[in-house]
Amino acid sequence: MSSYLVAQLYCTAVQADSVRAAATAELTKYTEFGQAQIVLKQEAETDYEMHLNWAREHPGQASGDRAYYLLEMTSPVDIPKSLLREAEDTITDWIGSTYNDGDTIEVPWASRAGTTLHA
Repeated sequence: MSSYLVAQLYCTAVQADSVRAAATAELTKYTEFGQAQIVLKQEAETDYEMHLNWAREHPGQASGDRAYYLLEMTSPVDIPKSLLREAEDTITDWIGSTYNDGDTIEVPWASRAGTTLHA
C-alpha cells in the first residue's frame, strides 16, 4: 500500500511554489512522510470552477498569470489516515491563513488524501 495527498490550486506560479515550500516544510515534521515525494506541476484547465469563483470575487480584475496547479505528495508506504488528514488540514489551513482572509479567496484549493492498494 502507498499513501497520497493532493492539493489542487488556482493561483500564480509564485503562490504555488510558496504552498509547495510550506507543504514540504510541514511534511518533514512527520517521520511517516520521510520517503514521500512532493511534486508541483501545472495542470491543464479542465475544470473552470475555481477560476469562475475567483473571478466573481475579483470583479474587473484580470486573472493575470493564474493557472491550475497540482501539488502531489506520494509515499511508497502506508501512512495512517489520521496523519494524512492532519497533514492535509495543516497545509490547507496554511493556505487559508496566508492567502485567504475569509471574505476574499486569493488561492482557491481542493484536496484529497488516501491510500492506494497495490496488486
